Amino acid sequence: MREAIDIVPRGEIRTRCGAGASACYRRDGASGTMVVPAGTADEIASILLHEYGHHLDAAWAVAGVRELNGTPVWWASRGMARLLASGSVAFDYSLGWERSIGEIFAEDYAYVHLGGTYELSWLAPPDEALKTALLAELAAGPTTPVPPGARPPQLRPVTIVRQGRLGARSAHTVPFGLLGPGRRVTVNAKLLGARTAGTVGRLDVRCNDRLVRSVPVSRGRTATIDRRNLGPGRCTVRLLSTRSESQRFDLRVKLTLQAATRR
Repeated sequence: MREAIDIVPRGEIRTRCGAGASACYRRDGASGTMVVPAGTADEIASILLHEYGHHLDAAWAVAGVRELNGTPVWWASRGMARLLASGSVAFDYSLGWERSIGEIFAEDYAYVHLGGTYELSWLAPPDEALKTALLAELAAGPTTPVPPGARPPQLRPVTIVRQGRLGARSAHTVPFGLLGPGRRVTVNAKLLGARTAGTVGRLDVRCNDRLVRSVPVSRGRTATIDRRNLGPGRCTVRLLSTRSESQRFDLRVKLTLQAATRR
């Protein structure tokens, strides 16, 4: 596959690549074009490597998998088949930029070479095992993918923190989505400021219009809901004050992906 690089002033990137883009890669038949901003900073080097990762991805097939899909060793070592089956990633941008398989590979490719900032907030950067395997593959040396069962994908838990004040008998609601099965949802909530002890509120978790769990909240004590094997679906956490006085609240929702287990 032929490759061209257009180095343009930063002001032209928006016109060539679209609003919000820092660079772009376009494939046209047997050729591809990278459009990158001019400059010598480390940021430009990372952008250039990211876009070249897209070119490499387009030129290197993974057997039995539609493009864009990275390289064979990367696909296996990164556990992409599992992430795809669980609904955590997609071949397109339907789940957002961070969840596009092509963008994950390009970001991994740049990080393996330069390190530094890693732009994916939900996925851990390539570790040494993945870096070694990918570099060996790129050098056309002997490569052995990490067995999928030996090292699950390294996902960063997503934590949502909300703090503030609840009015009398009012509620604070946090909506969130679970993209696939096997999700663990852990919620911790605390209410402070009531004049008397006892139950001062209620903590609920609902998914797909179904009540998952509801627990009372006592003054000054942390109430916890911890449920496994949830998803996919649309969910909400609701913290309700049952007192006729305002209260301070601290609400934390942690979402993680794990292997499914029986409940």
